[in-house]
Amino acid sequence: MSRLRAACALGALAFLFVTVHLGTAQAQKTMAGTDFVIDSVHQEDVLKLGHQAYNRYCVGCHGEKGDGKGPAARWLFPKPRDFTTAVFKFRTTPSGALPTDEDLVRTITEGVHGTSMPNWRLVPELERKAMAQYIKTFSTVWGEKARRAPPLNIPHPPANLKSADFVKMGRTVYRTVRCDLCHGKTGGGDGSSSGAMKDDWGEPIAVANFQRGVLRGGRTPQDLYRAIATGFSGTPMPGFSESLKPERIWQMVSYIRHLIKNEGDPTPDDLLDQCVVWDNCEEATAEAQSPTAQGTTPSEENK
Repeated sequence: MSRLRAACALGALAFLFVTVHLGTAQAQKTMAGTDFVIDSVHQEDVLKLGHQAYNRYCVGCHGEKGDGKGPAARWLFPKPRDFTTAVFKFRTTPSGALPTDEDLVRTITEGVHGTSMPNWRLVPELERKAMAQYIKTFSTVWGEKARRAPPLNIPHPPANLKSADFVKMGRTVYRTVRCDLCHGKTGGGDGSSSGAMKDDWGEPIAVANFQRGVLRGGRTPQDLYRAIATGFSGTPMPGFSESLKPERIWQMVSYIRHLIKNEGDPTPDDLLDQCVVWDNCEEATAEAQSPTAQGTTPSEENK
């Protein structure tokens, strides 16, 4: 009876938290990397609810200490996330930065496709948000300002995302930045480096096979853009938000969707010059036509 009363009391607190306090402005506190504001007066109650939900849904894989060593972990591949490291793959923040609360809630809600991590869409939203808060208690890194960063802007997909020109340009970008070394020339996850890939903890990594269409971070255009732009922390997959402009990232999204749709690429060598990726074709042409590039010098030409 005492457990039932405690559960009812906790449920009442949760209900009050949603209906009354989320809308108040007093004593509000933005946690590290948060996108939604939690009333600091009730943070303890949120963590209690998160702990309860974590023990119900997560402890079997991620463990009581959040170290990814739950009873089921030994049979799982890939291994469950170790929350004590505060390193997360699926984020809208730059590579190496902490995820936002919305990132955590999205992963809890949608799950990780192609793995043992299911989606928890049927779990009440408040419990999912409370779990996101509780997960952060496993590491002190969440208190480090140096690991915080604002989320990247993910623009709306362009209208010509499916066009043949966009696909061709995306193929060129894909090959220029050497995605083929891991993901393969036709996206089969069979690149020359794919067999030796390991994460930061020495665990083997299965490189994404675009031909299968099962992508762990999701396969919507926005999901693909986010993955390319931010990379996957803790793995060799880098983020390209600083080296590629948004249009180039969208073109690569277009090409990956082409690989998924066609289960490969029937014309993998239909490429443009690499200079178009960096918008420096005029410079490249001038350099190629210079006397030095042609193996002569001005003094030799005058002889």
